[in-house]
Amino acid sequence: EVLSNEADGIKFSLTDAVVVARDGTIYFTDASHKYNLDLAEVDILESRPNGRLLKYDPSTRSTTVLLKDLFFA
Repeated sequence: EVLSNEADGIKFSLTDAVVVARDGTIYFTDASHKYNLDLAEVDILESRPNGRLLKYDPSTRSTTVLLKDLFFA
């Protein structure tokens, strides 16, 4: 089951770094919303802040952007 595939209208492209809090909240990063894994090197070479830190709340089934404009988070 896919819990979430976008936040703020922007689909995830390169999600990674997942942590589940004691209350069940899921924190994760989208290293680049612009490039997928096949083009990760392009994202790094481009040196643009395309990454985000996100939070998925299972009680509301919603995903929130906590931080944006991160460099390959």
